[in-house]
Amino acid sequence: MEEAAARVRGRVAPHTWEAFRLTAVEGLSGAEAAARLGVRVATVFAARKNVQRMLRDVLGELDRAADG
Repeated sequence: MEEAAARVRGRVAPHTWEAFRLTAVEGLSGAEAAARLGVRVATVFAARKNVQRMLRDVLGELDRAADG
């Protein structure tokens, strides 16, 4: 997971990663994360969704590489 997180973090804008981190890792609500970042709640949820999708994709790539 650490490798996947590092790869995805390098591919997204800092505020996108921070929105994901605040909600998925730190457990803040979308409203709390939005207030901290100065963005709309919808932006926080879109960022989280995109990062989660990217993490799934990278984890799949890493899994396939380990099997091959």
